[in-house]
Amino acid sequence: MESRHVLIVSHNFPPILGPDSVLMRMWALAIRRQGWRVTVLTTTESHWNLRCDPGLCEGLPSDMEILRAPSPEAWLRRTPRLGAAIYKITALAGLADWHAGWRHTALPVLRKWLKNNKPDIIYSRQPKHVSALTAMQIKQETGLPWVAHWSDMWASLPYRERHTAAQWRAIDRLEAEEMNQVDAAFFVAKRAADLTMARYAATIRAKTGLIRHGFESLPAAVISVNRKGGAGTVLQMIHAGAFYPGISSPEGLFKALAQLHAERPLTGRLSLSCFGPDTTNLQPLVNSLGLGEVVSLESMLPFKESQSRVATGDLLLVVPYDSTAMPTKLFEYMAFNKPMLGLALADSDTADVMADCGLPVQRPDDVEGIATTMRQMLQLWEAGQWGLSDESAASIRKYHVDVQAEIVCQRMHQLIAAGRR
Repeated sequence: MESRHVLIVSHNFPPILGPDSVLMRMWALAIRRQGWRVTVLTTTESHWNLRCDPGLCEGLPSDMEILRAPSPEAWLRRTPRLGAAIYKITALAGLADWHAGWRHTALPVLRKWLKNNKPDIIYSRQPKHVSALTAMQIKQETGLPWVAHWSDMWASLPYRERHTAAQWRAIDRLEAEEMNQVDAAFFVAKRAADLTMARYAATIRAKTGLIRHGFESLPAAVISVNRKGGAGTVLQMIHAGAFYPGISSPEGLFKALAQLHAERPLTGRLSLSCFGPDTTNLQPLVNSLGLGEVVSLESMLPFKESQSRVATGDLLLVVPYDSTAMPTKLFEYMAFNKPMLGLALADSDTADVMADCGLPVQRPDDVEGIATTMRQMLQLWEAGQWGLSDESAASIRKYHVDVQAEIVCQRMHQLIAAGRR
């Protein structure tokens, strides 16, 4: 198939550290492996609330051109009080996306680049909604076909109290414009797609599809240690990433561990290590449950260090924040070929994927159910019978990013061919 040139529009990209940035790095490389020339339009190393990790830029090929434009709200990080005040003012004024100003710096950079370059198609990626808004304006100015990949909902977001009425009016209007303009749209979660597309006509719904996040093979520097367990060894459980206060919480798991700890001490048998933003705020809960020797809490780690820590774990914990969420961490974990435990609602996309892979899931508030599952896992570990089944490993392989990216790339080729008839 003839090589084509794709312009990827994503507000988050390395060296910014965060799940969105890591995801976009993975997808840009996967699309390139499908034979595409890739140019990325993104921000600089400055961000409103995320740190920078230069290590994420290592391994990016020299022929992947990266166009950078500053995001205006990022400078307010230096003055948090002023930033908070401006955020409230813009919310009351109906600004739909806090990062919306990036369009006004990104588009001049792109227009200059377009004088000497002609991509074949635009591919944008959420959850920063300014990515889609910027891509839509590029489509309007160039006539190029546009594929949008939504990681999160916007107008149908369940937590509507996060925005003002003026913001919701703007969001409704902008999302409707996007849906009319986009040539193809992919969602990562079926329930998010269903809730979003229920607002639109059948002709618009026909443009959508389902593509999961995907995972990439581990780099050579990361060696996954997969132990079988045995009496006298410690089952090392790991959660890497954020919890979402008031939305998702490990409290049910902690209470289940406290119950097991009371039945038979877990010290020397099981350890749970959690590292991520705001994780250390859970220390009072851990102390109150008497789990200080079992649960350790750390701040966010650089991506490479986080991967190395996950590679030494035996059991990986997934905690999504609602039934429509499709956590990137679930797919990142898949690369390590390790058992996982999901704390998710039964009627959720996370539960669907984990069940498809033969991985256990319990409701996050079902203390007894979690305790029962953890008891069974400890028994398998101490009997030296730990590890993924062949069936689970085979099911996981179909979520590799190259498999997922091939579907997107086929659709992009079809849109380009249709536009040239």
